[in-house]
Amino acid sequence: MIQRLITVSRGIMACVLLALSGSVCALGAQAEPPALWLMPDTAGVMVQLPQVPSEFHGFHVYRSAAEGFVRLTVFPVRPTRDLQAFIAAVGDDAPRLEDLTRAPNALQMARRLQSDPVVGTVYGYLFPSVADATGRRWRDSTAASGATYRYRVVFVDAAGEETAEGREASVNVTPVLPAAPTALRASTRATAVTLRWDFPRYAGGERDVTVGYHVYRGLGSLPPTERRTISPIPRDDRADAAYADNDVVRGTRYTYLVRAVDVLGREGAATPIVGVGAVDTVPPSAPTTVVAAPAEGRVRLTWRIPPELDLASYRVERSTGLDAPYTTVHDAVIPADAPILEDSSVIGGVQYFYRVVAINRDGRESAPSNPANAIPFDNTPPPAPQNLRASVRGREIVLQWEGTVATDLAGYFVYRGESDDRLVRVTPEPVAATTFRDRGFDGEGLVPGARYLLRVTAVDSMRNESTPIETTVTLPDDVAPGAPSGLVVLNPVGRFLELRWSAAADLDVAVYEVGRAASDAEALVVRDTIAAEAMLVYRDADVVSGERYRYVVTAVDRAGNRGEGASVETRYVAGVPPASPNFVEVRVGAAGVEVRWERVASRDVRGYRVYRATLPTGVPESVSPLIPADSPLQYVDPAGSAGLYYRVTAVNAAGEESKFSVPTRAERAP
Repeated sequence: MIQRLITVSRGIMACVLLALSGSVCALGAQAEPPALWLMPDTAGVMVQLPQVPSEFHGFHVYRSAAEGFVRLTVFPVRPTRDLQAFIAAVGDDAPRLEDLTRAPNALQMARRLQSDPVVGTVYGYLFPSVADATGRRWRDSTAASGATYRYRVVFVDAAGEETAEGREASVNVTPVLPAAPTALRASTRATAVTLRWDFPRYAGGERDVTVGYHVYRGLGSLPPTERRTISPIPRDDRADAAYADNDVVRGTRYTYLVRAVDVLGREGAATPIVGVGAVDTVPPSAPTTVVAAPAEGRVRLTWRIPPELDLASYRVERSTGLDAPYTTVHDAVIPADAPILEDSSVIGGVQYFYRVVAINRDGRESAPSNPANAIPFDNTPPPAPQNLRASVRGREIVLQWEGTVATDLAGYFVYRGESDDRLVRVTPEPVAATTFRDRGFDGEGLVPGARYLLRVTAVDSMRNESTPIETTVTLPDDVAPGAPSGLVVLNPVGRFLELRWSAAADLDVAVYEVGRAASDAEALVVRDTIAAEAMLVYRDADVVSGERYRYVVTAVDRAGNRGEGASVETRYVAGVPPASPNFVEVRVGAAGVEVRWERVASRDVRGYRVYRATLPTGVPESVSPLIPADSPLQYVDPAGSAGLYYRVTAVNAAGEESKFSVPTRAERAP
């Protein structure tokens, strides 16, 4: 019955539950629902929202007092977003909700109740646990019986901050139970008893919160004490309220009564008891040899015709489990001489059980046939989503698209990559929403300046994927590259100054700008630009002997971002530099790497410098001060280690530096 209501709600939702949810009913007089449902009982006042904003993040509750409104909630009442926590919140109602929402598993049930506002609203009224899990209600247990209060609900945003949107209503704390249904009547046919009753149409009002009915049955002349309805029969103003009791024994008398149920699950007064006796007739024989043949997106059923001559038609019923309830799968009448039905309202990969009931001309029904099961195939992907749009927010990409419609739609997969052959799926499970925020792996943001290919596909319950929709996005590059490393200036032959450096770590460096200024000047003049892929060397022949110069090398990336420059100062002296030191010895000692060399035979040499590199061909880095020529010709590098390469240069009185000595590797002493 509930599932029929949910199916109808896709088109013209039942008037009462539409009104309860804050919508408009097109049947009869239109009733304006209250802003809030305020329902007093012995435990206080239950505050429940008939309708929530499209972007619902929770609410705070205020109550009137002498000093004005006082907030009662310490923390906002919020919907449960985590699927596992949602399942735990609905508790023992989870199996029933899973069956009623036709979900293949509990996770899908939770997704449907969270994502579909109509389904969430309806089941929020029929199941208090759903109202709690979807964050639609809160109880004020401090309300005094008989007092009158005014309540205010203020909605909050995603950060928990209060918004300007809210609702108010007043209530007197006096519990009011639902009214009793009237005109309970019963009719019998074959092995079934059908009950019908009347109940006032919903006309608005703060106290009318009746959402359904419970039916009770007694045996013989005993009072009805056995409740026959697991969950309430929904209140539906479009048709007479009714209940069919198919679990009766021919010739046995029964008694019945009906009680109305409100949103809190409270039952009102009962109808007068009605007694009936099931008709003792002989029904047709049950159909036999029921065969369910699976196919792509459908199941074909056939069965053998029973022998009775007064046979009129058949009813085919379906369930998703041997212990699950069966529902009729067709609207048209199946003639007695056409024992065949093709069921195309199935989902691929789901196991279905079918049984057939024979009906004679007097309306008497046979017992159901033995069930036959089938699992239909599903190799057909869902339709593709449409109109993929992407926007950039900082280092995130927000994707939006128009969703698709499919009975077995599980959600959408999102892919990201640098090219078509380097795509990675960034959604481990299908996402139900048609918006996705890509924050990169581990949520640390995407790479500035990178160009990404984004792809979205629709996926069904069998993981069939639709044709993709794609778009490309280039993130703005607002990150400057790092500084070059290992910048040195050499005066190799006394005719020019030579700069050498190692590349910056960034992969998008386009060029290096070389600037020069007198050491006491502030402004740099760009002397040259060196392509990042070229040899990182610059020779400056426009120099004057005796002058000091300051050089700055700056990395510039492809987006034009300029990094922090590396600088070096030197004094240019024209002439011939001294010879390189020979017989350099390097070994690893207790205090670091010890470097020794032979003195250069020149009276003009005033000192030596020691350089270090990780490779014999790497750019040398100076690690020592100028070591005077008259001191012991040795140096200990405390930061050195085995495997590094060392070179030594000689420096003359004019500041000219020799070429590097042969690179010597640091080894541990045997």
